[in-house]
Amino acid sequence: MKSLNIWDITEPDIVHEKPLLAPRDVIQVAYLLTETADAVKSPDFKETRLDLAQLSVAWRGNMGEEGKLSTGWLSARRR
Repeated sequence: MKSLNIWDITEPDIVHEKPLLAPRDVIQVAYLLTETADAVKSPDFKETRLDLAQLSVAWRGNMGEEGKLSTGWLSARRR
């Protein structure tokens, strides 16, 4: 998985700050997923679907409280 987000790009002369969100703010992120030779299939693998990943998002609020959100397997239809 490769991040395509500007704050994750390392450039020698430029420092990108990570985003700081206020309540009700929205941010869009992008990642490039590639299949590796040691990839494992999910337990509910079906030949008609291509399992991509599970999404897990963790954050820390302004008072230090932690939050977490995760999904089931994200998949796409095979062509």
